[in-house]
Amino acid sequence: MSEKYMTDKITITVLYYDAPISLTIKTEVLTNITQTKDKRIVLPHDYKKAKVIVAVFEGDCQMLNFLGERAIH
Repeated sequence: MSEKYMTDKITITVLYYDAPISLTIKTEVLTNITQTKDKRIVLPHDYKKAKVIVAVFEGDCQMLNFLGERAIH
């Protein structure tokens, strides 16, 4: 991808399942990820292998609870 389409590097949190089938949702914080001028995230191809990406959040997010879990503080 040409540099003219790139913007700054950002930190993101990825919400995903391991592929092909997993019942456990996971999160991972990635740094220095490229975001295009139209705000699309460019995940490394190797990172996407064997994952079902559910959501991508800007910044370092901490998930307090997942589907079916109760939030206990």
